[in-house]
Amino acid sequence: KEIGDDDTTQFSFEGLDDGQYRLHESKTPDGYNTIDDITFTVKDTSEIQTITMTDEIYYGSVTIQKQDDEGNNLGGAEFELYKADGTKLSTTKNDDGKYSVSSNGTVTSMPTDDNGKLLIDTLELGKYYLTESKAPNGKLPYTGKIEFTISSDSEVSLNQSFTVKDDNVVTSPLSILILI
Repeated sequence: KEIGDDDTTQFSFEGLDDGQYRLHESKTPDGYNTIDDITFTVKDTSEIQTITMTDEIYYGSVTIQKQDDEGNNLGGAEFELYKADGTKLSTTKNDDGKYSVSSNGTVTSMPTDDNGKLLIDTLELGKYYLTESKAPNGKLPYTGKIEFTISSDSEVSLNQSFTVKDDNVVTSPLSILILI
């Protein structure tokens, strides 16, 4: 077993007889998807044969819907994203209007679109919170933290959704059903 500079783990096996083998991941690192078994064939050759197994990181998302007390969607609210420890996260805006968390990102205050919606993706598993840094004209901002956890327990916990109505937060109906 050898740990590479790029966080890869390499295993070497010598003296395997020719034939078919199965590579099985018996323990998955936290925050990663479990990989399906890989079947491979060892051939009678002096060349090094390489099999690659790549763990993919779980990524989640959060969707915010900003509305007034009557349920009308409000564009122009702005939100900032933080890790639970208070570290402000940067994002990049994608061509589809979504925001992606990125260490190279330059956007820290993300506005809702004309329909009052904001979607932030590529969130690694963990605890986060959003704050409303600017309310739409004539409306009240939500002054608390919108706290949430991205986990791989279910589709709902991986992809969170909240409705922010003026100065309060309503969890999505799907999330309420799961929590009961």
